[in-house]
Amino acid sequence: MNVFGLKSNERSLPWWTWVAPLPIFFLGTLISLEAKISSGTSLFYLPIPFSLALIYWWGPRVLLAFYLNATLCAGLWGLQTVSLWPVYGSVEVIFAFLSWFLFVRVARGNITLPNTKSIIYFLLMGILIPLLVYKIILELVFLLAGDAPSNKYWNLVITTGFGDFISSFCISLPLLFVLGKMMTRRRLTLYVDKIDNELKTNYSILQWTELLGVGAMAFLINYYLIFVDYWFLNGILSLYIAIRFGFAAAILMNSYILIITYFIPAATQENFSPGLFLQSQMLKTQLGTGLLYVFTTITARLVSDMRLSEHKLNQQNKELNLVNSELDRFVYSVSHDLSAPLKSILGLVNISRLTNVETEHRMQFNLIEKSVGKLETFVQEVLDYSRNKRMDVHKESIAVKELCQEVFEDLQFMDGVQELEIDLTGIETTILVSDRVRLKVILRNIISNAIKFRKTKQKALIKVSANSLQDKFLLLIEDNGEGVRPDVQPKIFEMFFRGNEKSNGSGLGLYIAREAARRIGCEISMKSEFGKGSEFTIIFQSGDTLA
Repeated sequence: MNVFGLKSNERSLPWWTWVAPLPIFFLGTLISLEAKISSGTSLFYLPIPFSLALIYWWGPRVLLAFYLNATLCAGLWGLQTVSLWPVYGSVEVIFAFLSWFLFVRVARGNITLPNTKSIIYFLLMGILIPLLVYKIILELVFLLAGDAPSNKYWNLVITTGFGDFISSFCISLPLLFVLGKMMTRRRLTLYVDKIDNELKTNYSILQWTELLGVGAMAFLINYYLIFVDYWFLNGILSLYIAIRFGFAAAILMNSYILIITYFIPAATQENFSPGLFLQSQMLKTQLGTGLLYVFTTITARLVSDMRLSEHKLNQQNKELNLVNSELDRFVYSVSHDLSAPLKSILGLVNISRLTNVETEHRMQFNLIEKSVGKLETFVQEVLDYSRNKRMDVHKESIAVKELCQEVFEDLQFMDGVQELEIDLTGIETTILVSDRVRLKVILRNIISNAIKFRKTKQKALIKVSANSLQDKFLLLIEDNGEGVRPDVQPKIFEMFFRGNEKSNGSGLGLYIAREAARRIGCEISMKSEFGKGSEFTIIFQSGDTLA
């Protein structure tokens, strides 16, 4: 029974994901103790942002480690009532669970935060609402237990709330955005979220110099100027990075500013007093800093989304121009390949009228049958091409062995099929989640080529197998046929390309196979040794390909 209504696209995780959170939370606690304000409260509390990243990656399993850390470390915070330690731990668990439940379950948020919508959902449902509930309950528990003065209840709620919000926002964001993508690709996240394509950022030496210069400027501002009076300069620098470089650089800049304004002073300055943050002016400064972090982050996300949209639009324009060019070529070639068999049939019909010899009629009928067969094959390829262009992608579970058997049945009347040795032992239990119609088109075109270009002087073999490579899944189709000459290998996926004198087809087959693969997010590669055979590989990129 699915008690929490979890996402259906879950994967199993290694055992150490149960154990690793505990030392991570403990390290965060030790760092946070450097900024302790009073019993149980700190200017920032790093287990909070760590818990957000870990629970989004690995699910509720991290709550046990979060609870144990909060309970066992309560004494380090000067909390003397041992019987209440489990209560303190429970309150922290409420925050992490509420954040996970609202963002991952209710909002169905993508844990890699790929767009502005995800960022806003994460801000509201992943941080603000859970944090407000957490701080009100926690400080109330401290108050009732006598661990905090009653006249400073709201001051502590607001002050520590600002600190936790800023640290959560500035630390969990880069963890989820940068490390989250890496962990998703390595299949180390509980949920199989789609990783949206980001523009690859390859900074030039000048841009790196610019980034380092802004970072040095921020360090000098916070070292020589009074933070309370000049906090807004950090926001200006962060906004500049957001507009100039986009989302990834902006969130890293925010994290860097958080480190040099909060963490480093708390750890290195002997006269640093976290109690200063209870003062009214400092509260206003924290509020302004928090709003600037949010504003620059959303601005950076919008800038990156705009650049990504512009890049996609340019790509679509290039693809449209290519399609128009291919369409012109397609219309010309189709008219030729349709008319040639028809003219051949018409010519044979006229010849048959000139003779009454039965043997000649049979020969002419056989030639007509071949022309009709060729025409039928060409029409099927044109239909495949058309369906691939206009049909939506429909993914379903596919038993690959059964699909291959269907393909061989469809091709059973090709010359030489009966003499084939077919090896499907490498895909006995292979299940894929993909578009069945398009995958069948791909396999049919590759396998029919293997049959057509088999060697007649030896036993023909076609072998289909599967293999996994990191986050990719490979489907391999091998044959021991004639192979492809090295000089024509780069052209075999081009429209209407015919490889040799035996190529009496349309030249559309492998082109259609490649286009169908692109539609379902796959790639096709080929390696061949002329005279020894070929190997075609269908590469499934996404981590959720295997059922």
